Order: sequence, then structure tokens, then C-alpha cells
Amino acid sequence: MRKTGYDGICFEGKAKKPVYLWVHNDKVELRDASHLWGKDIFKVNDLVQLETDSKAAVACIGRAGENRVRMASIVSDGRHARIAA
Repeated sequence: MRKTGYDGICFEGKAKKPVYLWVHNDKVELRDASHLWGKDIFKVNDLVQLETDSKAAVACIGRAGENRVRMASIVSDGRHARIAA
């Protein structure tokens, strides 16, 4: 995150539909993620990199997170997964 020039981002409220955050240089966007819903974390990683940048760092939740399972985790680095649970 620090490589983008931001120390952190604070969200308020709740999105009406699934979204993802895209930060690139000085541009920050919330983008529609409805098409990613229900997919596994490896597919989500690949799709987000196709839509943004092949070198983008992606952190995402899988189906467990979508269904609010208490032991769900945040996964980053695609096939070389790093997990925060």
C-alpha cells in the first residue's frame, strides 16, 4: 500500500453491491466486482490483474468471506498465497 503513496485508506458506509478498490499512482477508484462474486481466490486474482495491471497486488476474500464464515480469511499473492486470518 505504501508504494501507492498512501499510508492507509478508511472506508465509511457499505456498498450496495460488491466492489473492489483500485489504486494506481494518484488515481483511486471503487470498481464493480459483481462479476467476481462466487469465484475462487485464484480466479479473482487472475481476473483483477487482467482488468488492471498484470503486476497488481491483489488481496481478496473467497466464498467463505462472501458468506461471512467466521474463519474466512483475506488472501493475497494469487498462486503464491499469503493469508491473513
